[in-house]
Amino acid sequence: MQKHSTKEAFMNDFIKAQKEIRPAIKDAKNPHFKSKYSDISAVLNACMPALNSNNLAVTQPVEHK
Repeated sequence: MQKHSTKEAFMNDFIKAQKEIRPAIKDAKNPHFKSKYSDISAVLNACMPALNSNNLAVTQPVEHK
């Protein structure tokens, strides 16, 4: 795995990824507002390939209290 050495390098890779990210498919329904939305799975499917191909990852920190 490649590590970003500077904030500038990170931002350059992030900009490249953003250019590749496609819109998420609105595959879920909100019956209260009678609308459709993109659930988290659709959002991840839309952005993960672009992020990963540019050496970026999504993480979720775990905090124990």
